[in-house]
Order: sequence, then structure tokens, then C-alpha cells
Amino acid sequence: MTTMLASDSGTASPVSVDDFRWLPTRAGLVNVWQYTEEILEFERGRLVLYGPNGSGKTMALELLLPHLLDAKGLPGRLSTSGADRGGLWDRVSGYDEGEPRTGYLWLEFALDDERTFTAGVRLRAKPSGGGDKHWFTTPRRVAIDFSLLDEHRRPLSVEQLTEAVGAEGRVWGSDTSGYRQAIRTTLFPGWSDDRLDALIRTLLVVRKQNVTDGLSPTRLSDLLSEALPPLDDLELGRVADGFA
Repeated sequence: MTTMLASDSGTASPVSVDDFRWLPTRAGLVNVWQYTEEILEFERGRLVLYGPNGSGKTMALELLLPHLLDAKGLPGRLSTSGADRGGLWDRVSGYDEGEPRTGYLWLEFALDDERTFTAGVRLRAKPSGGGDKHWFTTPRRVAIDFSLLDEHRRPLSVEQLTEAVGAEGRVWGSDTSGYRQAIRTTLFPGWSDDRLDALIRTLLVVRKQNVTDGLSPTRLSDLLSEALPPLDDLELGRVADGFA
């Protein structure tokens, strides 16, 4: 899709809508599941992963999106198929019970050649179960401006991470409200919380359908309808009063 902008000469020239929105450019997994340090590169906001079954394609995508947009790691939101594939901490540790492990997940977006935005989370799995999360945002670029591993190839501590993201970056603890606000106001300026939630809800519903498994216009319509938020009782009352 394109739009027309007037140039200095007064003539209109087509400009892609991509010029006005943040596009994902890279993503990474550090010491999570069976990944030591993996960087995935997008092409104009798109990413295709291919490989044999069991190589971790689905696992990587489930850990990254929409997890890093809504900061919610519930099993039902992680699994694309709805099947029980383990919780967040199972995925961090790789099902190695009793083994403490620290890892990172991150996503990078770009608005143009100069403006970038990186969002991610530091995950510390505890031997007793569960763990700690520290979310972060920064205009700096992982593996270019800073590393998530120290000189001994160990994941950064919280203190080291705070220093690495720089003065313009921010690290949050278990309270995700600040992180979610940074995501919304940076990547989706002008959006409300409800609008962002609706987008993520749509993503969660639509991704359950395998494109090779009978995806028809009718099925797509049903999926999108399923993703619609419930109608507000107050609004329903107003409509009912209008009919009455």
C-alpha cells in the first residue's frame, strides 16, 4: 500500500506506508531452550523460518511473539496450537529440572536508518521452580552497540544490563506496566491499551490456524470474529434502548 506525498516541486510521489511505522528488523534468544546465542534477521519486517521438525522453529516464535509485546508468559498465550508445551520456565531451562539458568529474549525494531528500538526480557529460572523477570527497552542494538553476554560468555546480571542499555534505556522488574507503556507509546503511538490488547488478541487467535490446514475465507472470517472483544454491557444497553 502506498500514499502520495507532495515533493518540493509540487508533484506527488508515492511513499510506502512502511516509511511511517516501526518494522521488526532482528530478534534474538540467548541461553534459552536449546539456543546458546541465536540472532534472527527480518527482511522488510518479515521472517521465514524453515528446518526439520523438532529444530525449534515454533518454540522460538512462541517465546518471542507476542510475549515481548504484552509481557504475558502464560502457557495458553505461548502455545500456538493450544497444546500443553510447558510453561515459560520450562522453556527457559529446556526441561532440565533443578538447574538454574539465565537467558534473554529480545526484539529489535527500526523506524528508519537511524532510529531503532530494542525490547527484551532477562529470565532467571530458579531450581525450585519459577523465576525472575527483568524487562528492558533501549534505542541501542544488541550485538552491535552492546552484548547480553559478559567477557566470559555468561548472561549479564541485572546491574550489568542496566549499564548496557545506556542512559536512554530502562530496566523494569516484575511490574510490567511501565514496559507495556513503553511498547505502546513507542511502537504504536496514539494507541490505547484496549487497542493494543485487541491487536494481540487477534494475533493469538489467527496464529492457531495452520495455513496448510484448510484455511478458507469462511474460516478466516470465523477466526477474526472470534478475536473481537466482547461488547460492553453499557453499549449494548444503549443499543437496546435505541431499538425500544
